[in-house]
Amino acid sequence: MSLDPLALSERGDLAFGAVAGQFPNAQRWRLLVEQKLDVDRFAAIRAAMLAYLANVLDWPGVLEEREAMERLLIQRPRLVNYTRGGMLAPTREHTLEFNTLHRSLALALSEFELAEFIDGIDLPINVRLVYGEADEARLRAPFSSTKLHSDVWAGVPPDAAVVVLPVLGDIDDITIECFEMERALEFGSMKSMRDYDEGQYLKPVLGYDDCRMKHGHLYVADARLLHRTVRRKRSGVRLSIDFRFRFNDPDYRALTPPIERGGPDSIDSRVAYSHWKEIGSSSLLVFDDTLQDLRDRKGVGSSSPVNAAKYHVLPLSASGRA
Repeated sequence: MSLDPLALSERGDLAFGAVAGQFPNAQRWRLLVEQKLDVDRFAAIRAAMLAYLANVLDWPGVLEEREAMERLLIQRPRLVNYTRGGMLAPTREHTLEFNTLHRSLALALSEFELAEFIDGIDLPINVRLVYGEADEARLRAPFSSTKLHSDVWAGVPPDAAVVVLPVLGDIDDITIECFEMERALEFGSMKSMRDYDEGQYLKPVLGYDDCRMKHGHLYVADARLLHRTVRRKRSGVRLSIDFRFRFNDPDYRALTPPIERGGPDSIDSRVAYSHWKEIGSSSLLVFDDTLQDLRDRKGVGSSSPVNAAKYHVLPLSASGRA
């Protein structure tokens, strides 16, 4: 027996609500949670991101945020690991710094009881680099983040959460706006598309206008959420971490429509959460490509916003335990 669209929407709300409930002090909307991270935990993430940037930018010594943002603007044409999908992708040269960044994020999430609610989480995490001045090719791309969209349209499963953590740069003027569509249309629109423009008929009916993204605040969104990148200034840059995980709710998954593979977000890079938490602590993530490999291929070719780089996991001891 099939459920009607509103019943499916309500069932999705239950699945998302179970995850949202693990952030007891968070600000909540129906399809979004905003959780401020522990100050010291976020300071460690921020320091690790700056160390990662220092390596990417070939900066000697400690890199401060202001200098980092200026260097990202100046060196933009020469960032061979800046992908068409908007990621500052790690290569083998960045092994230590990237694993430290992952570990700092995993430790911050360890403050919340999430294990029983996560069935597969993205590995690697994505370091998202967004410039205020976007080139026309990116803006016109079929899956440009500036177009109002649900990530399901690009291949993310409907029973998934999309997580964003702003870390550095101009989050006030280079940010994300969030909306709900009409609830009765949600599950009918949970399908892959060839272009976000195909979803233009799905108009936002409720804006989360009181959501102002901030550094150090974790944003967990249901995949049904409509959102878009907004650039209020052409200058500047922002960096965030993002990743996706599926809800550990087989009954809800059985009700959601299957999504055709082929969209830029359809790459399944998920691993068990227990394995994900070990990266940077008892094992290291080592990428196959070097910067020279990318130069030989004239950059990172993928336009996917998901990190699909090949890697292997190196245990830090013979048993795989530190």
